Amino acid sequence: MPPPTVTFQPGGPTPVTTAFTVEARQDNGAPWVAIPRLTYVAADGTNPVTDWDYNFFVLNAPTSYRVIAYTGSPLKAATAPSNELSVTPTGNQHSLNHPANPLLNTVLPIAAPKSGDGIKITERQIEGVFQPVGRAGSVVRPIVVKGASTGQEYELEALFIRGEPSDAYHAAVVQLQRSGVVLLWRRPDGNLWVSVGPGASGRDTEETFDMVPGDPRKVQWRRRKLTFTEQDPPAFY
Repeated sequence: MPPPTVTFQPGGPTPVTTAFTVEARQDNGAPWVAIPRLTYVAADGTNPVTDWDYNFFVLNAPTSYRVIAYTGSPLKAATAPSNELSVTPTGNQHSLNHPANPLLNTVLPIAAPKSGDGIKITERQIEGVFQPVGRAGSVVRPIVVKGASTGQEYELEALFIRGEPSDAYHAAVVQLQRSGVVLLWRRPDGNLWVSVGPGASGRDTEETFDMVPGDPRKVQWRRRKLTFTEQDPPAFY
């Protein structure tokens, strides 16, 4: 589905508006957050300015938006933000998004593995076990030191089948995986910034495929195993 469209314009010709910043939030009680790629967007006189929220919104959850206008040089913010608008984008597909180039965004056709395990999640926790040395004949218990949990790790399979819409996404998924940047994994139940690669478990990407019967030049399906490691969002998205 397309991302929400954000259209804004000055409320009047004076004072002259020179830039806009779009803020958003998913919860009415949460603080407003400036969307990095929609910060200090240049105004176009009194004409409407249209852009899109490619990365901030969450599927099946309301997102509220407001705009702060700026004037002068250096920029001076208006005394009050704009009115608020709310939108609830719907969908049930997973997708991978590039934070800087939305043209590379693609659906991620996730399929449950043959074992039926679905998406495997590993929660990493920093932990150290130390065995003190005691005198002869004594029993000394080990010392266990635990730290905070680290980013989660996800193992999943994407299935691309010839003749179905999923087949068209294979090249895009591979391109995003090889881009080397932090990606946004948009799930129907929320968003997660991830890097694609071996992760702490050291598991590389695996892909298996089968040929069309009678025509070894054509691939019938591809099953690609991916590992996602939770990351902080990039500063430039």
